[in-house]
Amino acid sequence: MPHWPVVALIFYYFTLQIVIVYFFQTATIIIRIMTNYERYFFSQLRNITLTTLHPK
Repeated sequence: MPHWPVVALIFYYFTLQIVIVYFFQTATIIIRIMTNYERYFFSQLRNITLTTLHPK
């Protein structure tokens, strides 16, 4: 008779590890994309503000 609670616990642990690793990788990629987009957005906003406040 196999020990189903042990097998289920090990399976649950490995699934949890995979989900955590996948979640952190996805979160890191999303944060990197967001920071790049925000950097681009704020640089555009700063350029617009500079050209509006200081017309050449």
